[in-house]
Amino acid sequence: MCGARVAEDPDQPGRALFATFFWVYNASLAVTIATMVVHGTLTVYGKESNEAIAGIAGLGHIGLTVGLVLLFINLGKRVPKNRAADTE
Repeated sequence: MCGARVAEDPDQPGRALFATFFWVYNASLAVTIATMVVHGTLTVYGKESNEAIAGIAGLGHIGLTVGLVLLFINLGKRVPKNRAADTE
């Protein structure tokens, strides 16, 4: 829902940051899912998976974390500055 709110207004200054989040997060998700499929396939066939598969999955998880950080930075930029004063 937060992502939909950010994406709905194309004239906002955080549009490029949202596009960066979108591509980083989705590419990292694809890498993570692919390594999980490879690892699962090797497990089903009774073969040992090596450290390279774990390393690539780790890189995918790091990318997911970077994507989430970009999302929260973008959401933080969209919150009005005077909002904190209204809650007190």
